[in-house]
Amino acid sequence: DRNGNLLWTSYYGTPNIDNGFYLNLTSDGNLVFTGESETASNNLDVLIYKVDTAGTVIWNKTYATAVNETAKYIEQTTDGGYIIAGSQNDVFGFYDMLALKLDSNGDYQWSQVFGRNNNDIADMIRQVNGTYILTGDTKSYGAGGNDVMLYNLDSLGNEIWSHTYGDSLQNGCQGVFVASDT
Repeated sequence: DRNGNLLWTSYYGTPNIDNGFYLNLTSDGNLVFTGESETASNNLDVLIYKVDTAGTVIWNKTYATAVNETAKYIEQTTDGGYIIAGSQNDVFGFYDMLALKLDSNGDYQWSQVFGRNNNDIADMIRQVNGTYILTGDTKSYGAGGNDVMLYNLDSLGNEIWSHTYGDSLQNGCQGVFVASDT
């Protein structure tokens, strides 16, 4: 509650190792969260749950391909669906930034992957004026080490523009703040 007293505790997941990384409030007053689930073959898949304020599951979904995926952030979009930022393995064994769009029932709508020949890890995605801002850390682009990567995506996840920020030091980004003048 507002005073820090425990109201309820619930555990969600599979018999394998599951990690929840981000919880957000939905427009109907419920909660949605995302993370990863380890499969029996030691792959990682994106795990998404929507629960009510008593912790009862409304729905849960898994997004899985033949490679590893993980999710770090989820928020509800203006169409009632959800947008997720995460990462997905590429053919070289590195992670690429993943943007994943779901409808209001948590069903897949589209996904886009961004990256090159090194690790590119997405940490947050925010909806801004009908587009999305995806951000995270990149080793594929920039001056070296970890640099900040920022993408502006259209309503289907296609790149409008991208920018890399950093220097030869280890930089990085854990999120993005949407200013009121955007």
